[in-house]
Parts: sequence; C-alpha cells; structure tokens
Amino acid sequence: MKLFADLHIHTCLSPCGDDDMTPNDVIAMAKLKGLDVIAITDHNSCLNLRAVEEIMKDEKELIVIPGLEVTTAEDIHVLCYFYSFKEAYDFAEVIYKHLASFVDKNHVFGRQIIMNSKDEETGTADKLLIGATDFDIASLAALCRKAGGVPVPAHINKQANSVLVTLGAIPEECGFKTVEIHSASPGPKVKLDGYQIIYSSDAHSLGNILEREFTIEANEYSIKGVLDALRQI
Repeated sequence: MKLFADLHIHTCLSPCGDDDMTPNDVIAMAKLKGLDVIAITDHNSCLNLRAVEEIMKDEKELIVIPGLEVTTAEDIHVLCYFYSFKEAYDFAEVIYKHLASFVDKNHVFGRQIIMNSKDEETGTADKLLIGATDFDIASLAALCRKAGGVPVPAHINKQANSVLVTLGAIPEECGFKTVEIHSASPGPKVKLDGYQIIYSSDAHSLGNILEREFTIEANEYSIKGVLDALRQI
C-alpha cells in the first residue's frame, strides 16, 4: 500500500525547532495535511517521544515512527528509526552519553523544550543537542542496527551535515539501503542507483510539514510495515 509520509520532523526539543512545534501540534498538523505516517526525529534525543507515545495510544488515523537524528563525529546527520518507543529510548540514552558535553545555558542556539502529553513544559535538555557524538558514520549505522533500528543518511542533497558533501560518497561499508532527500533543496548531482529514496521536510516549523506529496510502499499499515520497507526486506 502507498502511504503518504514525512519521515523527518522535529519538535520544540530541537534547539532549531520553533517553540510551537509541540507534540500535539505536530501530530495535529500532520493529520490536517492528510499524512498517513510521520517520524519524530529530534536532534540526538528522544525526550519528547514519551509525550508523543502517550498521545498516540488511541490514535488510528496516523502512524508515528519513533526516531532521532544523530550527528556523527564527521558532522553528518543520520536518521535512526525504531520499531518501538522503548528501543528508541534505550538507543537515545547511549547517544546522549556520547554527545559533546557543551551546555547552552543562555539558549543562544534556541531553547530545548521538554513537554508532556498536554503540551505543558516540564523542563529543558541540558546538553546542546545539535552537537556531535563521537561515533563515526559506520559505527553509528552498526550501533543503530544492533539496537533494532534502521539508519538512513539524512538530507544527502543539503550543503551541510550531508554524507555526500562531507565524504563525497555514501560509504558502502555502512550498508545503507535507503537515503533521504530534502524535498525543498536541489536534487543531488550523483547517481543513486541501488538506493531507495525517501523525501522528507526536515520540518522545524509547522508550516513546513509536507502535504500529501511523497509516498512509501509498505506491506502493512504499521510502524513495522514502514520500517521493513526502508530496510528492503
């Protein structure tokens, strides 16, 4: 089945995300735009996914894939998707321990707002979430898979934090099956034969969440169906 998707959306936890990217508002906007599946992928953290999980308990109109966008030691962004919220939480704890320890006390890079399921602020993240971890891209991909996840290089056509810009190619040893293209940027100038391509918004504001523009072919309407498609199994 074809599912309309946007698999790269931030919340107000990400310092570059708008304050109105609250868990409830992100989900409501995705439904308003007619999407079937989204992924919540904040920078190097899952601290707003617990609110999302609570909101989604009785939700039938939308699939939300738990994930995060991890920054490698090379400053490359990799989307890490998981089959369950528990898997994502456990993986995020490891990532946070390996994240640079810089603390942005004055919120120069933006507030990192943690919310509950009622969109009430419960705190802020301590470490600067847009920093880099000490995992290189190959190590991160292997770690993600070992944790049960699916790693996908993020926005490979952007001029920053892209595997193509940083390394000049997608390393074969990483074993990536799917790559992400930022829908609002010019397409990559390299052939992507052999890779499945997904198009996402990398939304940091509600208006940037995709409309019913891009689809993914899944065998079933579920997190498993979508992630199995990304793994191409």
